[in-house]
Amino acid sequence: MEQEKQNDISPQENNLVQPLQTFQTDIEKVLQSKELSKKDLAAAEALRGKKGELAAPLIQMSTKAPTAPPPPQTPPAPVEPKSVVLPQKEVHSPLNAMRASADKLVAQEEQATLPKVKAPPMPTPKPQSAVPPIQTFNTDVGEYVKDNKVSAVQVMAAEATRRAEEEKPIVVKSGTSTGVKVVLVCVGLLLLVGAGGALAYTYYTQRTLPAAENPSAPFIAVDEVVPLTILPNESSADILQSLTTTKNTVQLSLGLIAQLAITTGTTSIAAQPFFAATTPRMPASLLRTLGTQYLIGVHSYDVNQPFILLSVDSYEQGYAGMLAWEKTMQQDLAPLFNYAPVNANSSQTQTAPQILSSSFADSIVHNHDTRVVTNSAGSIVFLWTFVNRSTILITTNPGTIDEVLSRQKTAPILTLPQ
Repeated sequence: MEQEKQNDISPQENNLVQPLQTFQTDIEKVLQSKELSKKDLAAAEALRGKKGELAAPLIQMSTKAPTAPPPPQTPPAPVEPKSVVLPQKEVHSPLNAMRASADKLVAQEEQATLPKVKAPPMPTPKPQSAVPPIQTFNTDVGEYVKDNKVSAVQVMAAEATRRAEEEKPIVVKSGTSTGVKVVLVCVGLLLLVGAGGALAYTYYTQRTLPAAENPSAPFIAVDEVVPLTILPNESSADILQSLTTTKNTVQLSLGLIAQLAITTGTTSIAAQPFFAATTPRMPASLLRTLGTQYLIGVHSYDVNQPFILLSVDSYEQGYAGMLAWEKTMQQDLAPLFNYAPVNANSSQTQTAPQILSSSFADSIVHNHDTRVVTNSAGSIVFLWTFVNRSTILITTNPGTIDEVLSRQKTAPILTLPQ
């Protein structure tokens, strides 16, 4: 029945019915116009509500009047169903919920407090040092470029030009002042005077030591001369014993040679009288060919080695006389020429030198033809040779031959074959 009644309403009656204007519709219109935000509308609505609550009692008091007698009641006129327009039901939407909670939102905003954010501490300014910063070339260039409005390239070019001018050699012009010339001359004179004084001091104060001269000796150079005095009436045994004692007491460094200078106290003794008294069994032919010079010496080798150098006038007579003297030569020169070498197979030496009766044999010692005597071990204990055609050497050790040859004063004279 209701549906049929609603269908019976004409279209003209439908046009006469307009939608109900509510608070929600007003809010939607304001939001569409974009004049206010939802937050602003909620705040305005809350304020309006408070004003309405304050004004309501005043309105009621002002409008309150003496009650009039109620009009006579008339019977209600009959209502036609077609003329009744029902109100539209309120539709629940997000806007209605927003309106309902507007008061709560305003209250929350009023009570809300911003969180207290602790501000970061302000940085303490660094104390300025009382010492000004170091002024460098870079700071000078920066200030110059800033003040004069020039480029850094121009500043560097000017600096290079200045350095080139400083490195130029200083040229003294020919027109030098007279004062400078005088100073230079004085300096030169002072230098000359100082040099002359130094030379004079050196010349007058130096002390030259005299050069060490080797003692004078025939045939070879010697390092020391040991004098030995014999009496004219002494026997040959006494003379040889004196020579042996002197030989053993001579102290020389290894390789040095000393001369035993034989004298009678005031004069030296010639070769022929000395050997006639010392070696009476020397052949007369050899004694007659002896020269005036001779040398009895000591060579420091493993022990003090004795040696004799004789000069002869004839090589042939001297050689023949030496061969004839070989029979008694060792016994005639004992004990001066007694020698006991160290055995190669044993570290012990003979306590008493022995005179061997073995005969001489030919040998080559340092490229010289030599007549030698050897002991049972084959070691040379006695030898003689011609150093040159006019000098005879008698000794006990081949090493002495080498030392004498190296100390000769004159080179040997060699005869060419005919």
